[in-house]
Order: sequence, then structure tokens, then C-alpha cells
Amino acid sequence: MPLKMPMPTSNKEQFVFDSNFAIALLDEKDVYHSKAGQVLSAILNDEAQVFLSDVLINEVLSVLARRCEERGEGKKLKMFVDRFKKTITGLPIICLYELMPKHIPQVMRILIDHQGCFNFHDALFIFFLKQVPKVNFVTFDKDFQKVPAIRVYPG
Repeated sequence: MPLKMPMPTSNKEQFVFDSNFAIALLDEKDVYHSKAGQVLSAILNDEAQVFLSDVLINEVLSVLARRCEERGEGKKLKMFVDRFKKTITGLPIICLYELMPKHIPQVMRILIDHQGCFNFHDALFIFFLKQVPKVNFVTFDKDFQKVPAIRVYPG
């Protein structure tokens, strides 16, 4: 049964970002920072439709806060938050958390089937991506490439 999600409508190639990709874009010290910039340029050069999720916002802000604290650079958090706000302004945001009341058993099944390879947010993304097979999931997590019926970019 297809989901009734408010998806951006476009004939363009569609991309949704994983938090590790967005964090790499924002954090110059991230091991994937340079690669993330290259991937984003390739996506934007194709005039693609990019959208974000509430899950991404939760994870990005949580990880950046933790990184700043761990690095002893708490004052840098405001710079990261400001940069993130500027980056996401104007981009459509889908609400994956709205899927949970009705689809929590399927998300839990994904967690179990993958035997701990993914966390809950990852399983929620997998569930969503299986419902919208034309959407590309931009991530550096190679484990997603093992999941059938989702499109991982870069592949």
C-alpha cells in the first residue's frame, strides 16, 4: 500500500539527504567534507530536486552539538547552527516521524531483519525509501547499498 506522503512534485531527479552527508557538508573537520562538496555540486549541476527530513534535522543538530562538546569547541555550535539554518532555508522538509504511529511495526521489522546494522532512524528512512523508489538517498553509509529496493547515491 503506497504511503500518502507530502512529496515535492517534480520531473527532476529527486534526492533526500542522510545526516552523515549533511554533517560532512557542514563540518570542515569531517573525513567526508571534501567528497560531500563534490557530490553536492554534481547533484546541483543536474538541477535536481533536493529535500530534507525531520529525522535529518534531529540527527544533524544532535551530532554537531556532540562534536562541538567533545572537541571542547562549544562556542562553535552557534556557527554550525547558523550555517545549517542558511543551508536548509527554502528546501522542502518531509515529516518521517508522522509515519511512526501507523507503520512502527514495519520499521521495527526492518531493524530486526538487518540484525542491528541500522539504528531506528535508519530503519525509518529505509521504510520511507522503499515507498518512493525513484528517490535517491544521499549517504556515505555503505550499509545502505546492501538494502534492496532503495536507490543510494553515490552508488
